[in-house]
Amino acid sequence: MGQLGLVLVTNDFPFGDNSDFLGAEIRALAASFDEVTAVPLNGRGERAELPPNVHTDTALMRSNSRTRRLRALLRVSCWPTLIREVVRALRDHQPRAIPAVVLAVGKYSLVLHWARRLPPPAVAYSYWLGPATAAMRRAWPGTPIVSRAHGGDLFWERFDPPLAPLQALSVQSASRVASVSRVGATYLKQKHPGSADKIDVAPLGSRDVGRVVPASGDGTVRVLSVASLLPVKRPLLLARAVAAFAQSHSSVEWHHFGDGPLRGAVEHYLADNPSEHLRVVLHGQLSHDELLEHISKGPWDAFVSVSTSEGVPVSMMEVKSGGIPLVATRAGGTEEVVDADIDQLIDVDVTADEVSAAIARAVASPDERQLRRSRWEQHWSADRNDAAFVRGLVDLANSTRLRRGQVTTGSHGPPGNGADR
Repeated sequence: MGQLGLVLVTNDFPFGDNSDFLGAEIRALAASFDEVTAVPLNGRGERAELPPNVHTDTALMRSNSRTRRLRALLRVSCWPTLIREVVRALRDHQPRAIPAVVLAVGKYSLVLHWARRLPPPAVAYSYWLGPATAAMRRAWPGTPIVSRAHGGDLFWERFDPPLAPLQALSVQSASRVASVSRVGATYLKQKHPGSADKIDVAPLGSRDVGRVVPASGDGTVRVLSVASLLPVKRPLLLARAVAAFAQSHSSVEWHHFGDGPLRGAVEHYLADNPSEHLRVVLHGQLSHDELLEHISKGPWDAFVSVSTSEGVPVSMMEVKSGGIPLVATRAGGTEEVVDADIDQLIDVDVTADEVSAAIARAVASPDERQLRRSRWEQHWSADRNDAAFVRGLVDLANSTRLRRGQVTTGSHGPPGNGADR
């Protein structure tokens, strides 16, 4: 008997600008578990409003500094892991990865020390694949441990040098690794064939912008993009592509949402290459609600992404819920969202002129907005996908308890008070 409790380890949630990233899923978790404890490893800014039976444990957030990670390596309990992971890095010919490995093992030690002071939950869930997964397995050997895997925590090529610290140990430690993309699941199975049977696909979903967003009807072509202004997102290539597109159109607007260190470079390029046919609005970083409001309001004629690496982009799901035509590179799980029969998939190794041509094809293509929206409802709705994933967590927790001869009271137990523990 007893309540069905879940521990959720995150990077930042429920704090910071990305607190809504888990918003729909946390509501599904709260509805299915009697108690949910959210454990951020980092955290800045305001805490999001949470359901009453969701608590926040900030102990790791307060201790997860570089200095404390290094100090945590003094605990003898982590030495075998440290030695094994350093040897693994050397065996993979990645000696430059050793500093990152050391810090990752320090995080592992911090999480292990924290978890050992708590009673095991019915199930533990790490939103990202990493040291916390392995640490919780060691602290709670009889507890089901589930980890999602996205993009930046999964593909070795996203690390510099290209080695994901503790990934093998984390995959081995998990009861289930749920990749958000098919390409991610395939990649992990190839990297860790001995654990292939526990790796599967559990797609994320997005919120609904609420309607089919119309195209422009006033002669102006409005192009939308959403991305951090980082090298991996190639905002300068995007700027050149939109400028090239504007050369053959009388009136173009480009609205970009997102900020980052390359904003100045984009602004300089646009200032050095003015066009009377192109109006650019760099909106910067908005809250998720503000972004969805802009997308829903429209009108929009095309969404464009030229990223070199992705997980499965939630922004594309949101745009797809509005039926807006998509132009995107074949990066990561992008092909799982962008349907080649009605939208524009382009190679990662692409020129500005080729992106410009793809935008032109998207704008000129037949209106399939309702079809895009229907496909979003079928495959990428957060409510649908989160409910299926959470059912899997509950089933795993209950099956484990049944094997132990325990009987659960089911979900919807007495709510907590939502206060920090």
